Amino acid sequence: MHSSFLARGDTANNQILIGDHTVGFGYLKNAAIDQHVLVRNRHFDMFDIIHVYPELLGIAVDEDTALVVNKNDAEVIGSTYALIYDGGFWSREGNVPKHLPSPKERFYFLKSGDRYDLGARKVVESASVESNGDYE
Repeated sequence: MHSSFLARGDTANNQILIGDHTVGFGYLKNAAIDQHVLVRNRHFDMFDIIHVYPELLGIAVDEDTALVVNKNDAEVIGSTYALIYDGGFWSREGNVPKHLPSPKERFYFLKSGDRYDLGARKVVESASVESNGDYE
């Protein structure tokens, strides 16, 4: 798929994730984007799309939050979170061993100021990390 995937693009209602209009504007290629995820308890909905289209990068953005994209660099801005569904794992606490779900069922949170490399599909680590693992 070379264009963006339109999540909830159905003329019947907004609860159908893979609807009758699935091609978005194409501003962000090879990605599916959902919105209002945390406030509406939709953070698991992206898995319905990713299971059908595993090549897509899943991005879910909550209200009052956005991604500012410049080429492959995406920066989160706003008051809540963006969720990334890339099959990987990332945490401010580091990659300590945890009991994680399978890569097909993983997502993680990015907050304002966090950056993501869309081409490499990985979080851009900040050079300034405090000893407790939190960003300054």
